[in-house]
Amino acid sequence: MASPPSDASVYRVLVESAADGMWSVDTAFIITAINPVFQAAFAALYGVQLERGANILEAATGDDSDRWRRRYERALEGTQIVERDVYTVGGKTYHLEFTLTPILNPDEIPSGVAVVARDITESHAILEMQADNAQRFELLLDFAALLAGEITDIEAVYRTTLEFLHRGVPFDTASVQVLDEGMVRIVACAGFEDPDTVNGLEFPLEDRFPNYYVVKNRRHVSLPDAVVEYPHFQSAAGEFTSGHIRSWLGVPLIARDTVVGMIAIDRSSVNPFSETEIALSNGFAAHVAAAIRNAHLYRELETANQTKEVILRELHHRVKNNMQLISSLLSLRGQGMANEEASNALKELRLKVVALAEVHEHLYESSVIGQIDVGEYTRRIVDTVVTGYATRPGDVRSNVETGGFLIGLETSVPHGIILSELVLNSVKYGSNANGEIHVTVRVSHRGGMMIVEVFDTGGGLPPEVDLEHPHSFGLMMIRSLVEQLDGELSYTYRAGAHWRISFPLKPPSNNVTAVG
Repeated sequence: MASPPSDASVYRVLVESAADGMWSVDTAFIITAINPVFQAAFAALYGVQLERGANILEAATGDDSDRWRRRYERALEGTQIVERDVYTVGGKTYHLEFTLTPILNPDEIPSGVAVVARDITESHAILEMQADNAQRFELLLDFAALLAGEITDIEAVYRTTLEFLHRGVPFDTASVQVLDEGMVRIVACAGFEDPDTVNGLEFPLEDRFPNYYVVKNRRHVSLPDAVVEYPHFQSAAGEFTSGHIRSWLGVPLIARDTVVGMIAIDRSSVNPFSETEIALSNGFAAHVAAAIRNAHLYRELETANQTKEVILRELHHRVKNNMQLISSLLSLRGQGMANEEASNALKELRLKVVALAEVHEHLYESSVIGQIDVGEYTRRIVDTVVTGYATRPGDVRSNVETGGFLIGLETSVPHGIILSELVLNSVKYGSNANGEIHVTVRVSHRGGMMIVEVFDTGGGLPPEVDLEHPHSFGLMMIRSLVEQLDGELSYTYRAGAHWRISFPLKPPSNNVTAVG
């Protein structure tokens, strides 16, 4: 709290010359000082020219007047407050931050309120962009995690690619295309009214198609309006199912320095792809190309009847090393970052990468190739989240209860991501009245089902959260992974949050083996 200078005229000079909007009112809400910046803003918003001596609440309208009355009254109780509002003037949206400071008389009794209004529209936009980019990067990591379990099912790779890509790069139609003896063949598509007429479509790799330059130059091609450069997109629409395409993006699939295909993304209106969308699409393409290469390698090894244990162990070992490298880069990037929100986002991303690295570390060390001990793996995931994110790990009490059984890659990857997300939420929001955090994880299997339960002692989910239609990316990701496992997700509150996920296990020979 602060008092103005004893000389009121000096105080008014300071207010009137400030770059931010500034004004002050007395206990009756009469303006005692005001600067031109705020006068101009108020006139643009309400059509009223404010002057000293006017009642500021009478000049405002409706809900705004009531909201500001409550703010002034709180400040007059002797507390400095900071509030943020969003206003729209002339079709433009402004984000403003208001600091209300009590003005104290010589007896330390509030005699008025001084207000500073700061335009934070630009910084708000930067924060939104950082959050959006962090979410896109997280989407890419989750996509990579899902592909890690699809080494044998290349069709699933294609489907997963288009599903995840659409979340980060909105499109109307898209396709995955592979090279086959000088021809381009569509192996998966999304958004088309009749996908059966598109899947399997072949056309020559010729320079009358932009696909040619994607493959030849080994880099993406982005067309703001494809019809301008390639009019046959419309004139030969029946032959190529391309009459709807306006903005177009193609990114190459490069595996082991060889172009094996491309991803084509279409928009039905002229809406060019941004640099961020292009970068994200290239990131997806890199993972898809690696997955295609791994799937082909796996098939070749099976056909040749070669042993695959050594190869798979080496593959998991290399993936683990790559994940650890990404984790180290994220850790270095987060050091010294001034923006706490962005720093926390990177920290959470790093935890997801570490969880994935744990999968491949266990697979590399496992005595049964392709399977891991669910108990040891679960404990290491919980310990990693607690030590990596908790402000004071000593305040977090964690307990892991598991039976002795092994699970395969197709189960361990989504299990690790779901578990790390739920435990992270408990560490962030699950403190009880004493500031302590108690987290219990229980993993079991019975009746052909694997059951994962996470308990904490916090306040639980806010009542406005709808699990059927979640808005947070974390809950959306959990639901997506549970659906991928053909499982069920439930949440209850029992003196704390209680999450329960159950999903069917594959036959023991492929997925689960009892230990001991």
